Amino acid sequence: MYFRPTGPLTMGGVLAASWRLYYLSFRHCALLALLAAMQSALLAAWLLQPIGALTALWSEATLNMDLRALHTSGIQFARMTGGPVVASALVSTLLLAAMMVAPLALAAGAPVPGTIRALGFALRRVPWIVLGYALTLLLIGSGLVLLLLPGLYCWGRVQLWLVPVLAEDASATGAIGRSWRLTRGHWWRVSTLLSVALALLWLGSVFGAWIGAELGALAAPLLPAAAAPAWMLASLIGNASRVFTLPFLAAMLVVIYDDLEVHALLARPDTAPQ
Repeated sequence: MYFRPTGPLTMGGVLAASWRLYYLSFRHCALLALLAAMQSALLAAWLLQPIGALTALWSEATLNMDLRALHTSGIQFARMTGGPVVASALVSTLLLAAMMVAPLALAAGAPVPGTIRALGFALRRVPWIVLGYALTLLLIGSGLVLLLLPGLYCWGRVQLWLVPVLAEDASATGAIGRSWRLTRGHWWRVSTLLSVALALLWLGSVFGAWIGAELGALAAPLLPAAAAPAWMLASLIGNASRVFTLPFLAAMLVVIYDDLEVHALLARPDTAPQ
């Protein structure tokens, strides 16, 4: 069983609670995580050709010192790949939201809905999920463009917005405001914990890509020269690791949110211990 924290947790306590919630919710999230991994792998496989073409163009333009060709090819690449990349990111966010339904139900002591119901629950909140994704991306991106540190600061303050969209039926702006208020005074804590979860995502992808590249190199002599097996297997296996890491991120977001709610409750004058 998993129980919501009744007192402030240490960072180690948050990690332990996240692991426990992940363990309990994984079987409910596995199919959704598999869908997220598959669509990421398809995007990565599709990007191989545009990236290869861009690399060839840039190599030639660099040798010829053709700055205009460098700029033009970069613009063309962005136009070609921007739509699919954004669409993939939105699908990933939607599936992450669906993965959070099981941890939220377990935290509330409610029956855990099945995969279809969880996905339907997230789909009913698509307008707020799309708007929230766009607003957080704009906020973080603006901070990064203006100066690196404001972007990183905003990143740590708004990362919990998806929880109130699902748990409290909050609007996109209301959810971002809720995340901003809860993380006040806890930026280092939240950023460090989420960095751990994202590091697991990255390490899983890198390790999987390495295995895929090695297997692809072994398979290369058996396949046609144009098959590029190393790249394909690296992409597929690297993204397959998300089946195991994305549910952990979903569980951790729920635990951090619950923990910060406890901190906020204890900070209120009428509820603070005397």
